[in-house]
Amino acid sequence: MIYLLYLDESGTPELKGGTAHFVFTGLAIPSDSWADYDHRIQLLKQKHHLNLTEIHSAWMMRRYQEQERIPDFSKLDFESRKRLAVEIRKANLLMAAATKTGKQLRELQKNYRYTAPYLHLSLPERLAFLQAVADEISTWTEARIFGEAINKKIYTMEPHRPLYEDAFSQVITRFETFLQNRGAHLNQKLLGMIIQDNNPTMEKRLTQMMREFFRKGTYWRSIDRIIETPLFVNSSLTEMIQLADLCGYALRRYFDNQRGGSFSKNLPKDRSGEGKSGWP
Repeated sequence: MIYLLYLDESGTPELKGGTAHFVFTGLAIPSDSWADYDHRIQLLKQKHHLNLTEIHSAWMMRRYQEQERIPDFSKLDFESRKRLAVEIRKANLLMAAATKTGKQLRELQKNYRYTAPYLHLSLPERLAFLQAVADEISTWTEARIFGEAINKKIYTMEPHRPLYEDAFSQVITRFETFLQNRGAHLNQKLLGMIIQDNNPTMEKRLTQMMREFFRKGTYWRSIDRIIETPLFVNSSLTEMIQLADLCGYALRRYFDNQRGGSFSKNLPKDRSGEGKSGWP
C-alpha cells in the first residue's frame, strides 16, 4: 500500500514580520481510499454551491464588508448576492485608484481576486462549509495529519538550518516513522509519496533535500519508505492539497490566537499510537 502525503504551509517563513507562527502540514491518506475521499469532498462542494472551487480557508474565513452593506444579504439568491457585491467592489476599486497608494490598491485587488469565488456565500455559510469538510475528514480513520508549528520569535536554528527547511525535514521524518510503525502493525511494508503545493522559490531546494535524505537520512533517521522526490502540483486542481490547507490554517490559528475555529477540533489525530501526528 502507498500513503499519499499532501503538504501545504500556513503563515510566512520569514522570521521578521508576517504571522507569529509558521506551520507546515501534511495530510496522509492511503492511495486505495483516494477516489472515495475525493468524491465525498466533491459532494460537499456541490451541496454548498462551490463546484470546482478551490478551498482556501484563510480567504473564506474573512469578513467581506461588501456583503454587510447589502440589506438582507442572506435572504437574496446567490446570483443577486454576487451581482450586488461585485458592484460595490467595482466602486471601491475606482475610489482606491483615486485616493490610495499603488501598494494599497494592489492589496485590495488581491483581496477581491482571492475571495471572488466565495462572494455568493455569507460568512456563516462559509464557516458551515469548512465545518462540514472538517467533519468529513474526521471520519477518515486511516488518514493522518502531520504538523510542525514554529514560533518565529524564539526560533534559533537560522541561519544554520532555515526555518522552512527545518519544518519540511520534521514532517518528512514523522511521515517516515509512521510508515514504519503502521506497516509493522499491518505486517506489510508501506510506502509513501509526497505531493506538495507549488512553491517555485523552494521546489529545487526541497528536491535536493529529499535526495540528500535518501542518501544520508534526516537529522533524526534514515529514509527508505518514501519514494521519489516531492511532486509539485497546483492546489486549485488538487482536492487533497486544499484539505491540507484547511488543516494548516486551523493549526496556525490555534497557536496564533489559542483558537482554531470549531472545525479544528474535529480534524483527525493519530489514534493508533504508531507515530505522532504533530496535531495538538
